[in-house]
Amino acid sequence: ARLPYLSPEQTGRMNRRVDYRTDLYSLGVVFYELLTGEHPFHSEDPLEMIHSHIAKKPTPAHERKVELPEQVSAIVMRLLKKNAEDRYQSAFALYYTLQCVVAWVVAWQNQNLHRRSLRLTMFAFLAVMCFLVFALGIPSG
Repeated sequence: ARLPYLSPEQTGRMNRRVDYRTDLYSLGVVFYELLTGEHPFHSEDPLEMIHSHIAKKPTPAHERKVELPEQVSAIVMRLLKKNAEDRYQSAFALYYTLQCVVAWVVAWQNQNLHRRSLRLTMFAFLAVMCFLVFALGIPSG
């Protein structure tokens, strides 16, 4: 795994088993970048980057992009939890949450989005969520 996408348990500095939830952390990093245009942690020093993944809490996505709905930011922040037990416990749980939020996000977009760039960002986020659903083979009905 590349250092910017490493989960805390992959650093080797924690006495934790690496399992499927590590991929959910990395997905959280990807979503964070997609929505904010920035990585959750910034450092040129590899040890500082590892420390950030283990101990630092990233700035919530909606604080970096104030136009971003807090509900969407909360999903990303849950994916970025330090302890695997605090993250979504399965891709299906994440899918269920996304399914519940998608309708709200679409309605929010129709009422509040006037800037083309943010509309495109939210569209891209929804497209990635749909890709996740199809890639993991999660049933839609």
